[in-house]
Amino acid sequence: MAHWTLQASDVASALALLLALLLALSAATRASALSRWLRLRRLAKALPGPTDTLPICGDGISLRGAPITALRRLYHKHGTPCRVWVGPRVYVLLSHPEHARLVLSTGAHVDRDDYIMEVLRPLTGNGLLASRGDVWRSRRRLLSRVYKTQWLQEQYAWLQKAAETLVSSMRPLWGDEASAAGAEQETLGHLAACTLDQVAGSVVGRSLLAGGADGVGFVKDYMRAVQTLHARVMNPFLLVTPIFKLSSLGREQAKLANSMHQFIDHSVEKMKKLPSEESESCDSEASTGGRLPGSALEALLELTQDRRLLREEIATLLLAGQDTTATAICFALQLLALHPEIQEEAAWDEALQERVVRETLRLFPPSPLLSRELTADVQLPATDDHGPLVLPAGSSAVVCALFLHRDPAIWDEPHAFRPDRFLPEACKERHPFAYLPFGGGPRSCIGSKYAQMQMRAVLSKVLPAFRVTTTATREDLEDLKMGMVITPKNGFNLRYEPRG
Repeated sequence: MAHWTLQASDVASALALLLALLLALSAATRASALSRWLRLRRLAKALPGPTDTLPICGDGISLRGAPITALRRLYHKHGTPCRVWVGPRVYVLLSHPEHARLVLSTGAHVDRDDYIMEVLRPLTGNGLLASRGDVWRSRRRLLSRVYKTQWLQEQYAWLQKAAETLVSSMRPLWGDEASAAGAEQETLGHLAACTLDQVAGSVVGRSLLAGGADGVGFVKDYMRAVQTLHARVMNPFLLVTPIFKLSSLGREQAKLANSMHQFIDHSVEKMKKLPSEESESCDSEASTGGRLPGSALEALLELTQDRRLLREEIATLLLAGQDTTATAICFALQLLALHPEIQEEAAWDEALQERVVRETLRLFPPSPLLSRELTADVQLPATDDHGPLVLPAGSSAVVCALFLHRDPAIWDEPHAFRPDRFLPEACKERHPFAYLPFGGGPRSCIGSKYAQMQMRAVLSKVLPAFRVTTTATREDLEDLKMGMVITPKNGFNLRYEPRG
């Protein structure tokens, strides 16, 4: 009995010691976290910006409701960098090309801010847009083996064909009677359907607009799912995941995500069943029963059979290649409507169309904020406005491409629409991080060249078919709202006059 009593007491002592160690570790962890936060606060104090620590910034500037307007005011008042406290977190707004290079070009700062990834994950899972660390690196390597120059070049004919379908669908809407009436229409819906069809053809190898009932059903569910993303981003309360999941919008999005994933799974299984010799020998849509050869899905299936990975990356590629591109094309058409002399020349000049695309993305980058979590201090060099500064570890650096692209120190007449600023000779001396419509460094958009090809394909078909006009002003175009991408508050309202 004595022996047993001794063993029990030993166990009790060991448990007490373990508990003491755990409590000490917990206390040390809390102390370490507090120490890091105090250091963060001390270093952040040296940065320009409002002083309060609420979601309402100083100087009467609110980040709620109209973030683009608020950020503009902060930028004009405090310059760059500008520190903004939101509760216990600090964000540092940057719009200097060298600052952007230091934050974006190193592999140490590749993780995006959590809230964007949380918004995307219900639809994309751990796809490339919403993954971090080693998962992101492995997915990036995988997709880099698909998005090669040759594959991109092979897609252009399909992108133009989808644009021709768009033009054909628009002709009945803009015949002589409609043209005479002078009515304008919101144009984003047409372009959204076109860019989704473009991406679906390249990614899953099928045209959704000509793909039967399941294709039409997918288009409807996808478009509504994108709307739920925008709605969530514009409501700060819904950025809290548990609240969002319990909301009616969250429940609706869950159903839409399930429908989208089922469609993608079906497309994957259908592609798997195709004989390999057919995949290798076919060279036209007609020879494959409506399937477009050379899709990203075909290439991915040669690299992996992981069903979850395929679903996540196909969803990611569809989302990344559709919404932002449709918006950018609308901005291009709106700018060309405001500059008819450039539009007339661009209707027949493909080189100018390419410059129009690049200038549009300068003035209106669809995703104007590039956020990175800093895991180590970043030393900022002195500029004309300030001496050397430190971006502290634990803060989030936000490169504001919208302001960087309009910096008068970099761009002559920065607010003017001048496509010729992208002539080769005009680009030679420009800082490589002065133009970031697709981000920069290791986490730059893997589909940037593809997106520009989409835009050129649409312009090359729409501009020769229609003369685009508008009653909106440039001020209307600059009155922006922000969801997953920026858009004018009053939408894209255009009139299409058939040529000849």
